[in-house]
Amino acid sequence: MPYQAIAFDLDGTLLSSQATILESSKQAIQQAREKGLKVFIVTGRHHTAVRPYYAQLGLDTPVVCCNGTYLYDFKNDQVLSANPLSNEQAERLINAAKAENIHLSVYTRDAMTYETLNPHFTKLLKWVESCPESVRPAVHQVENFHQFIENGTTIWKILISDPALTKMQRYVDSLSPDELVRSGLGLIVLILPAKAIVKELV
Repeated sequence: MPYQAIAFDLDGTLLSSQATILESSKQAIQQAREKGLKVFIVTGRHHTAVRPYYAQLGLDTPVVCCNGTYLYDFKNDQVLSANPLSNEQAERLINAAKAENIHLSVYTRDAMTYETLNPHFTKLLKWVESCPESVRPAVHQVENFHQFIENGTTIWKILISDPALTKMQRYVDSLSPDELVRSGLGLIVLILPAKAIVKELV
C-alpha cells in the first residue's frame, strides 16, 4: 500500500541541535507534499510552541500536541479533539509539586505559563524572543496557578523540573494510581538535567 501521510516529532527528530529545521529537511517535506502526502507534526509541545515551525513548513494539517492530549487546527484556531486534565487532577499535581518546592509550568488552552523562572524557562524565553512576532509562542508569567483551577481554565499539561533527582522521585511516588487514572493521553512531564521522565496518566 502506498504511503498517504508522514508524521514528524519536533524535538530530537525534525529539529536540529540548534532548534532549527535543516533546509534539506524542508526540501524533503515539500517534495513529499508535492507527491500528495499529508505531513503532520506530532509533538509534546504546546501548539503555540509549534507555530514557528508550522509556518516555516507551510503546513495545512492539524497538529497533535502535548503528547496526544489534543489535536489543534491552526487555520481556524480550533481544538478538534481533546482530553485535558480535570480541575481535580490539575490541582493535585500542582499542590504536590509545590509541596516539594519543585518548579512547574502549566500549559493552558492558549499559553505556556509559569510563576517563577528557572533555567529551562529562561532558555525558552530567549528562543521565544528570537521568533518573528507573527508566530511568536505565547509564554506568560502568572501570579498563582490556582487561578486556573478557580476559573475552570483548560489545562493540557503540567511540566515540572528540578535538579534534585530524589525530590523528583518523591513527587512521582506521591502520585497514587487512583490519582492518575484517566481515560486519555494527558501527561505530566518531568524534566531532569540529563533526561526526561514521562509519567503517563492512563
